[in-house]
Amino acid sequence: MVINIDKKQLILFAIGLILITVIVSILASRVDTSVSSVDPYQQKIDSLNIELKNIRNRQDILSSQIRRYKDSVNISNARIDSLGKELTSTQIYYGKKIKDLSGYSSAELYKFLTERYK
Repeated sequence: MVINIDKKQLILFAIGLILITVIVSILASRVDTSVSSVDPYQQKIDSLNIELKNIRNRQDILSSQIRRYKDSVNISNARIDSLGKELTSTQIYYGKKIKDLSGYSSAELYKFLTERYK
């Protein structure tokens, strides 16, 4: 089987091939241009997302520190309340004892003072 191609068909084929090549290259450059115009915005968005992630991490760290400080304050407040109650009971106890001092003998007074100021 022999294929006969004349000059006219060969020229039309070549022109069609050139047109297809030109159209494909134009479309490819248009796609590159649109991608490159989005690129700076995408880079800014990525940069802002990274910055936002860093800020959230710092916020988590600070929130954790605040929780620890609140726990410490609560523990200190509980200790202060406990010491306040202990001080009040001690004041009441020794207040009664001091009122009764006038009726103590010298031995009882000596015993009271040695126990009181150990």
